[in-house]
Amino acid sequence: MESTFTWIPLYAELAGLLIDWEDRQTELIACLDKLRTDGVKVTPLNDKDKDGASFLIKEIDPFTFLGSFNRQTRTKERLAILTEVKKLLGAKRPLPEDFNGIPVLNNQRSWFIAYQAKRGRDDVATLWNVFRLALGEAPLDNPDFGTAFDSALDVWGVSTNLTMGLFWIRPDTFLNLDSVNRTYLNIKLPPQGLSADFYIKTVKSVAANGKPLPDVSYDAWQSSSTNDGKPSGGSGGELPDENNHWLVGAYWSSSDPPDQTERFLDEGVWQNGYKDKYLEEVRSIKVGDRIAIKSSSTQKKNLPFDARGNTVSKMSIKAVGTVVANRGDGRTVEVEWEPEFQAKTGFSTRIVERSGG
Repeated sequence: MESTFTWIPLYAELAGLLIDWEDRQTELIACLDKLRTDGVKVTPLNDKDKDGASFLIKEIDPFTFLGSFNRQTRTKERLAILTEVKKLLGAKRPLPEDFNGIPVLNNQRSWFIAYQAKRGRDDVATLWNVFRLALGEAPLDNPDFGTAFDSALDVWGVSTNLTMGLFWIRPDTFLNLDSVNRTYLNIKLPPQGLSADFYIKTVKSVAANGKPLPDVSYDAWQSSSTNDGKPSGGSGGELPDENNHWLVGAYWSSSDPPDQTERFLDEGVWQNGYKDKYLEEVRSIKVGDRIAIKSSSTQKKNLPFDARGNTVSKMSIKAVGTVVANRGDGRTVEVEWEPEFQAKTGFSTRIVERSGG
């Protein structure tokens, strides 16, 4: 019989040890960088300045560090990273035999902070602060934790992934609110987005049902694997889809590179490329709305059907996700992009032009 939740003792020990490493961030980075040079796939470590120049990151928050072995990578690589992290921090607990119930980061968005160009001076310290308070006594009843939680949400790159990080370090206390758990538990984020007040009330409400939170997370994952992500066995009936669906572009002709898709996925956002157009439309996007990045073009050759030499319209869906916050500036919404999504392409039978002759 497969062991379950053998990861919890080691993860708890690592969190307790890591709390004393805020002033030793360069050593944390060096540990991951050595793993990278040894061929292990770890969290990308290249930072970028305002000119786009790349360099080894110089500061790191605890959640990004822990995320190095909580990404979409093979078990072998996760264990290799954990082995070195254990040595570095001096942990004694054995390596886990399973990773059941652990939410993992999208490989394209493994950081909880932005690149240097957009990173606030206190962003890393803010995340260390909420990490420290989360490990204190009764954090859900500590007003200081709530304040720190809300401050962390102001960090560019932080949204529902904060709840994932909290679950990693204290799964008996915190609930992960990624899309899998929200679907399973029929939880809808409030219109204004995630907040400490909403999160704490939600955690206490789910915990009051009596099922251990790691079991809730594991059951949610199993449900998503067998029911295509539809609600099943949660705390209420299936909710109707009341959300809007948005098709958006990511091509900024004046930027280098013009295609912003990779950046949007990396930063967990979508942005309106105009400063004077579509501002009200973007402001009207609600938390919970579905969003998809599309690109349109035409194609004449190598079509999957016979177009008799004609050029036809082509649309590709490059990414899909759920809006988790709207900044209200008419330009930026925060998005939980689906890591497993595979780009899809469709063709219109409408003829764009006929070949001459």
